[in-house]
Amino acid sequence: MPDTHDPTTQPPHASTDSADRVRDDGAGAHEIAYPENHVVGVVAPSALPAALEALAAGGFMETELEVRCGSAYAARLDASTGRTGLLDRILRVAERIGVRNDELKLKDRYEAAIREGDLLVLVLAPTDERRDRAGALLHAHGARLVHHFGRFTITTL
Repeated sequence: MPDTHDPTTQPPHASTDSADRVRDDGAGAHEIAYPENHVVGVVAPSALPAALEALAAGGFMETELEVRCGSAYAARLDASTGRTGLLDRILRVAERIGVRNDELKLKDRYEAAIREGDLLVLVLAPTDERRDRAGALLHAHGARLVHHFGRFTITTL
């Protein structure tokens, strides 16, 4: 389907129609992956257009930005550990016996925010400079729960 977005009227993915903002939101979409090299934050719907505009003005391309919302996405997030292979199995067993690590606790907080109507903004930020810029821009626009997901670490920004 061709892109009908007019870049002169609003920032990327900023319409009020969640279908324009959210990728892979429907049931049956592929598994949610751990967002390695991404800054992730929770943004109120009213703050999304300004946040995306600031990120674009700050040098982030539309292809580096994702916005997730909706009950279908929250359900997929709930069902996923974000990991694959042996680590996925270990996390699932730990979850079943009541052991929750910080990664899974944070995933639960993101899921709760989505269920309450907020939006999850993901910004590809593979360098320290881009990580810091994305975090600062999200915070400047009211984002909360802003974290950078590195390969082996999660950093609160």
